[in-house]
Amino acid sequence: MIKNAFYTSYLQTRDVISATIDVSRNIPDSDLKDAIEIKVYDELALDSAIEYSISYIETESKDSKNRSFNVFIIDATLIYTKLTPIKEKTRYIDYVTSAPFLIKSLYRKNFIEADGTHCFVYFQKTDAFLVIYKNGEYVYSKSLHYSLKEINEKFCELIGERVDEEDFYKLLTNEGLRATNSQYQQSLMQLFGEIFLYINDVLVFTKRSYNIDFIDKIYLGSEIGTFSGIEEYGKSYLGLESYEFNFSIAINSKEWYIDQIHILMMLSAQLYIENPDDNLNFSIYKRPPPLNTELQENF
Repeated sequence: MIKNAFYTSYLQTRDVISATIDVSRNIPDSDLKDAIEIKVYDELALDSAIEYSISYIETESKDSKNRSFNVFIIDATLIYTKLTPIKEKTRYIDYVTSAPFLIKSLYRKNFIEADGTHCFVYFQKTDAFLVIYKNGEYVYSKSLHYSLKEINEKFCELIGERVDEEDFYKLLTNEGLRATNSQYQQSLMQLFGEIFLYINDVLVFTKRSYNIDFIDKIYLGSEIGTFSGIEEYGKSYLGLESYEFNFSIAINSKEWYIDQIHILMMLSAQLYIENPDDNLNFSIYKRPPPLNTELQENF
């Protein structure tokens, strides 16, 4: 463990249950946490025998009788299972959040102007997610059923033969969605057509549910790099001009491409150090406050 190092990690989108709930404006803030937790267990039919970590952020609501909250629920055992191996090496984990919330750092660090409604789609080896931000604030997120591993499996089914995962990833990053092998090309067209129809369905639902008139930009990317030609699917299936989900900055690395989640984690860590906010910090291994702070609080 490096002295004075700051340790951060993240949870995948698929690990988090997201929902929007309404709570009466008559409930005082002192009772809000209990009221939200009771309603979450009731409306989402959560198993009362399972302990959950429940966090929430208030959203805009024109309802004169109710307040609206985005609620995020994570199985406490899952948090323990995922973070404990890290803690064994680092002793503390200062900041842990979910992948969709890492994107907020792009606005706070001025990589993206907080103006308009933006969609982010990112493919990872064991997950994929879609996130909507409006004027720099979180609106909605969803884990997609198209992780890179799942895309590879579906591709193999379509062509009727096994293609090694790493070879498939090289195909996507080297040739993109314009493969020179005609059979591969047809299968990729079919597969990504299916993926973008699914994304379109999610966007239709989101726009209707959250009163969004228009998506201004969509950012597309993946853990392994950019797929050339994917922007054409954004235009054809979504009617949106696509931008590359790549915000690489000066960083000590010999790799030509860096997983964007790592960059977002670094930016988010900087923001947390500058202005600690534990509302969406899911770490169960935060370091204790400095001893002098504890002494001041005790006197």
